[in-house]
Amino acid sequence: MRKIFYKSDNSRDEIKSLSQINNNSVDSDEIFKIISTVKNKGDAALLEFTRIFDQVDLANGISSITDKDLKEASNSLDRKVYEALVLSSKRIKQFHELQLPETISLAEEESQEISFVPSPIQKVGLYVPGGRAAYPSTVLMNAIPAKVAGVKEIILCTPPANNGRIPDSVLVAASISGVDKVFSVGGAHSIAAMAYGTQSIPKVDKIVGPGNAYVMEAKRLVSKIVSIDKDAGPSEIVVLIDKTTRLDWAVADMLAQAEHDPDAMAVAICLGKGLCEDLENELEKQMNLEKRKEVISKSLSSRGAIIQVDTFEDAIQVIDEIAPEHLQIMIEDIEKIDKSILNAGAIFSGIWSSAVFGDYIIGTNHVLPTGGSARFHSPLSVLDFIKWTNFVSFDQEYANSLLESAAVLAESEGLSAHARALRIRLAK
Repeated sequence: MRKIFYKSDNSRDEIKSLSQINNNSVDSDEIFKIISTVKNKGDAALLEFTRIFDQVDLANGISSITDKDLKEASNSLDRKVYEALVLSSKRIKQFHELQLPETISLAEEESQEISFVPSPIQKVGLYVPGGRAAYPSTVLMNAIPAKVAGVKEIILCTPPANNGRIPDSVLVAASISGVDKVFSVGGAHSIAAMAYGTQSIPKVDKIVGPGNAYVMEAKRLVSKIVSIDKDAGPSEIVVLIDKTTRLDWAVADMLAQAEHDPDAMAVAICLGKGLCEDLENELEKQMNLEKRKEVISKSLSSRGAIIQVDTFEDAIQVIDEIAPEHLQIMIEDIEKIDKSILNAGAIFSGIWSSAVFGDYIIGTNHVLPTGGSARFHSPLSVLDFIKWTNFVSFDQEYANSLLESAAVLAESEGLSAHARALRIRLAK
């Protein structure tokens, strides 16, 4: 784990490098071949790729999960898990309903309407990672904003487990959040299916959801024919601490994000001297208690860091340079810094406001910008499932008031047909 002393030689370069994700290279040509095969062969290609990549033979072919399957999953799921999913879904829905936009109008009289009109995307495809793990929270965080936005049809694709089934928690989350069709298909081939459509899986207008490097590359390759969400990378957290911080709490929050992925980023910014060594000792102590110790160890080795800063201003500069997915502020004088941060996907201010709450239950979306993209991207929201249309309607009097100025501008650009299309309306 790196130790960086801010404003020392090369410290800025080291800090900038923390946001750089060292993904293994993916063969784009290989992914392109998979996409082309699915485009040409449809369901037959999906069955073959599922056998190859997941070692699962879908005996019933490519078919949507039935209502019976959803009911069985609901009945067999642990009641505490079910109740937690319901509570989470209610809070996510409540928070995202506040984001619904309204039509923006410039209207001076009743005979005019010049508006910016929101409307939902009609069909959305949701990818949820699976196979060896279950991520029902990913279903809720992606599907509920789409549903709140008014998306007409939501399609979910997720890899089957070794037994060919989808985990009960994922199916229940899909049912709770209003997903219309669920398919037991994953990987790059499922992205191709949602982009182009097959005999069973409908073509969608937008694809959202996280995935491995192959899935993300497939999304990039189909982005010319279907909209995609942001390129989500491994989880990230920056924890800001000082001498008043409980180090065991700070370290626990760091490890919570580090356990996601060997390429996850966990960084502590120490405000003041004498904290780095104590924090490092606490990290080693807690890491040995974790079930995913191997993943955490790799994460801390590759993208972990302890950065020492001397002032609040230095801390703000470091945070804005990293632009982390999660920022956890755990210092005494929080009010001196939390509203000054420009670049972070989500800010968790105060020792009780653990980023883990944001992962599951408080209602904010856990799909956040990574890899430094918090400088220009926002968390997933209802707006990601809304498109806008300009609507224009006015009468002769209003047209005449603007016609000549528009025609002059058209002629200045050498577009005489544009000018004529306006002036022809003055002819008797």
